Amino acid sequence: MPPRQRAAIIAANLLVPVGVLLFGWNAAAAVFLIWLDTLLVSLTLGALIFAALSPILAPPPGTPRGGWMIGIGVGMAFVAPMFFAPPFVVGLELYESLRAQFPGGPLTAAFADRIIYLWIAIEVVTRGFQVLARASEILHTPAAAASFTAQIAEQFLALMFRAVILIHLAWLSSWFGRPGLLVFLFAASAFLVYTELHENWLRQLYGRLRQWEEDLKERAKNRPNP
Repeated sequence: MPPRQRAAIIAANLLVPVGVLLFGWNAAAAVFLIWLDTLLVSLTLGALIFAALSPILAPPPGTPRGGWMIGIGVGMAFVAPMFFAPPFVVGLELYESLRAQFPGGPLTAAFADRIIYLWIAIEVVTRGFQVLARASEILHTPAAAASFTAQIAEQFLALMFRAVILIHLAWLSSWFGRPGLLVFLFAASAFLVYTELHENWLRQLYGRLRQWEEDLKERAKNRPNP
């Protein structure tokens, strides 16, 4: 992975804990920003899948290009909810969870500090750079497009983990206050950075677990009978 793309991933995942640490943002701001990042990651995944499939979506010889593109657009309209719906469902659930903590409303509390607008802009720019760089790599490297199919499940799991983070943030803010929120944010960001930098992290984890299982079986075989 190019250094600039690595830097964009690290910056995008550290924006929220740094904002909470430096500006004292509350749980509503932290949850909103990570929800926004979850939405951007979900859309990123959709864009990368489209980039990976674009070589096989070219119109066959003799097919009118306009009609073919309309058909592709209609197909994408049916597929798009897969990437839009999960973040919005999680967002509604979190809004209900946080509403009791912020009588004026979670969104009002999240946007109480104007600098959050700058953080949103930085988040959008870093994620946009990330998706453009990755899509360009896939489009210009056929091998990358072929191997990307195996990474889709891992990306979906990482996306679901982000949803779990959001839900627990709502809980932790009421249990442990700001210190617990900070600790969890930095720990979660470290994990998310790792999973994004190592796109085959799930296969590596599975391989290590399998190796550990084989080692235990081998030790059991070699253990002397009492």
